[in-house]
Amino acid sequence: MVGAGHHAERIYFPLLAELTRLGELAVVGVVELSSSGDRVAQLLAAHGLGGAELTLLDPERAHDQAYVLAELRQLHARTPFDAMLVACDPRQRAAYFAFACAAQVSMFIDKPVFAKDGLAYDEGQSREYVRDLYALEAQARAAGIDIVVQAQRREHVGYRFVRKTLLSCMERFGVPVTSLQIHHADGMWVLPGEWERDYHPYKFGFGKLFHSGYHFIDLMAVLLRATLRQYRVTSIEVAAKATFPADSLAVWANHSLLPADKQHAPPIDRSRYGEHDVFALLDCKNEEHTVCVAELALLQNSLSDRDPRALVKNPYKGTGRVRHERVDLKLASLLNIQVHSYQSRSTREPDGVEPGAVDHFDILLFRNQHFFSAPAFEKITLRDLEPTAAAAHNEQARGALLKRFLRREASGSELRSHLLTGLLTGLIYSAVAKSRRGIGTAQSALDGALVEP
Repeated sequence: MVGAGHHAERIYFPLLAELTRLGELAVVGVVELSSSGDRVAQLLAAHGLGGAELTLLDPERAHDQAYVLAELRQLHARTPFDAMLVACDPRQRAAYFAFACAAQVSMFIDKPVFAKDGLAYDEGQSREYVRDLYALEAQARAAGIDIVVQAQRREHVGYRFVRKTLLSCMERFGVPVTSLQIHHADGMWVLPGEWERDYHPYKFGFGKLFHSGYHFIDLMAVLLRATLRQYRVTSIEVAAKATFPADSLAVWANHSLLPADKQHAPPIDRSRYGEHDVFALLDCKNEEHTVCVAELALLQNSLSDRDPRALVKNPYKGTGRVRHERVDLKLASLLNIQVHSYQSRSTREPDGVEPGAVDHFDILLFRNQHFFSAPAFEKITLRDLEPTAAAAHNEQARGALLKRFLRREASGSELRSHLLTGLLTGLIYSAVAKSRRGIGTAQSALDGALVEP
């Protein structure tokens, strides 16, 4: 296991401990920065994984590919392993990819696949990001290894139902997805003095799109893939507008609602920091006309459950994150599928599945009655689909995807299937880089992104 931060502590350690007790795997090693050594050792002991060898890296050399490769080779020689779970900084993954391809070790990686500095202000970086992703996929394929990306909505019971319903109706009626809107707000409230933080950073020139935003670009790619293929979409044009730290500071710096010690930001240049909120309009076209128009609204400047007076102990879930998630998908005049998932608190309270509760997730189906025998309106909950999946549904989906990887089952989230997601991400970043001066635009051919997974 590579990386044992707050996300790994919450999601992966309990699952790895469970599978170890069941005899399905053995965690033989953990790689982390030396600055986190004591915390990780305690974490391993607490989960009954104390037998794993802990390799601690010099934080100053975590980007040094030769140094990290040497450490990995020594660890592999001492305690051979055939898979890696990678949850470290996405800016520090080159050595792990190189080692996995050379040693033919499969990888399960947290999103994003990797990150490049400056994506939100340098168009060249966004194009290079896409090229590097395609090159990595080709290297993994040549090495014969699996690289699986943790994109849990692909395994989510509700979204599996949405996709199955969508594909069935497309096949039955011969109609594409003509409109898709995805809205996600996570309520991660960044106070004026926090823009230089290391966790979910902005200072490296990327932000929301590589935080929670990747999941929803990926969801868009999954829901549109069949339409793009079947209706021969050849290019996508994007218009985008992003907001940046300076926009947030204009609201909150010196604001009387904040404690006096949290009102101020250090006087430094943030002109090359990453994006805060992103709004994007995508025109999906074939050689003759527009097939589908899609919209993304990805926000962090949104309803929060954070008390700015309280000390943040966990930067992963301790900044008031409240999920407001909405999907609206239309097959022309025949079918409208909507997903609504709205929390009111950042903790697992209130319990339940109604709007505002922690596990709220409703699917609404609206059908043209002249073409369907099913009801004109139907509401479906996760309990209707799979009762055991209704509680902690995103966490269950993450666990299910990891279990598929560990059991060598087809996961549906192999790196090859993320080429379209990567192309869309790079395209949106190209437009975002121009949006500091207004609405930014970018266009790209699909360039092999629709290969079968």
